[in-house]
Amino acid sequence: MSRPDFDLSLYLVTDRPLARGRDMRWIVEEAVKGGCTIVQLREKDCDTREFIQLAQQLKEVLRPYGVPLIINDRLDVALAVDADGVHIGQSDMPYEIARRLLGPDKIIGLSVENMEDLEEANRLDLDYIGISPIFGTPTKTDTAAPFGLDGAQLAMCRSLHPAVGIGGMNHRTAADVMQRGVDGIAVVSDIVAADSPQESSRTLLEIVRQNQGTWCQNAWQAVQPLMRQIEQHPFQQQMAQGTLPREVFGRYLQQDSIYLSNYSREMQQFAALVDEGPLREQFEAFAADSMKAEHELHEQLMLDFGFTSDVEPAEVTVRYMRHTAQYLEKGDLAMALASILPCMWIYNEVGHYVQSIAQGGKDNPYHAWIECYASDFMDQGVPVMQQLMDKLAAHETAHRRAELRRVFMQGVELELAFWEQAMKGLRV
Repeated sequence: MSRPDFDLSLYLVTDRPLARGRDMRWIVEEAVKGGCTIVQLREKDCDTREFIQLAQQLKEVLRPYGVPLIINDRLDVALAVDADGVHIGQSDMPYEIARRLLGPDKIIGLSVENMEDLEEANRLDLDYIGISPIFGTPTKTDTAAPFGLDGAQLAMCRSLHPAVGIGGMNHRTAADVMQRGVDGIAVVSDIVAADSPQESSRTLLEIVRQNQGTWCQNAWQAVQPLMRQIEQHPFQQQMAQGTLPREVFGRYLQQDSIYLSNYSREMQQFAALVDEGPLREQFEAFAADSMKAEHELHEQLMLDFGFTSDVEPAEVTVRYMRHTAQYLEKGDLAMALASILPCMWIYNEVGHYVQSIAQGGKDNPYHAWIECYASDFMDQGVPVMQQLMDKLAAHETAHRRAELRRVFMQGVELELAFWEQAMKGLRV
């Protein structure tokens, strides 16, 4: 499907009762001059004719600025004025019908009110979701229980779509919400009722931009619930204490050796996708040097612990290798990097975490493994990958950035499953 590009950063939602008698056309134009990136016309108390007239007026206001006009709920109005899209709620027209009526090139957003709604939204080919409400708000009284900041972060961890925060968004809450990884905030009263909608919008956009973060920062924020599971996993905790059963480490080491051999080849494949020059040389050198060091460590640990590498890949190992291979085979540089980034980044973070709580010093039987993944060499390699990831993501659409986050998140989930596989001895 051909998707329109749009920016959710500062999403204005109109509300005429808050306008203090001022012309909504003036408010919207002032808001856009201040930096609003997308506008939703929401009208609950006017007839269809008036709604269409308002929509036509706002469409003409927004046209010179290239800012999309979204209609709340009413597909008939959106169709009548050829608006850029619609925003629907859980009790409105089903997405499938809305998409069939609007066609493939219009923007469709959906409010999600809980995690069950979000999981259902992941199965739909939406353009964005609204996490609603993050906080309680007087402008909407028929809302579900608020997500709160932790809920918003968890929602971003699970969402496959770009997301805008809805409910209680203003200059006091914007920074905290943006730091949870959302793509933007939907603002009503802080702009519509402001003495100067332009100045209020400018201030809000500045807060949004200052706290928007790079793609890597937002992706990392989104996976924090998974990272807490990884850090508190018995594998990490017992390794730090030096009490991890040898057979568990053996299962892990055997499967990690299989995956590492594959990863080494994939790093070379990835380097070949990068434009010729210093950056490609960096990746080629890193692929060769780091993989050599890790292979030597694995071979030595196999010897020390009395394990053999003559085993078949387990199910999680196969799934992880297939996950990365599919994007490399397509030659999609950004997706390929999003798929291979978790392995190095997560291992480096876990190495430092385990090092910080490790007991026994060099007498810890897993000291060599811990030191390898917390090494300066890994510390230097991960930022190179992060910088390229941010550079590539900066040129992508909102929906592609969300897809990149999904691919990255799947890699983090597979990392967790990899340790779980070793602990349980199961083909999980």
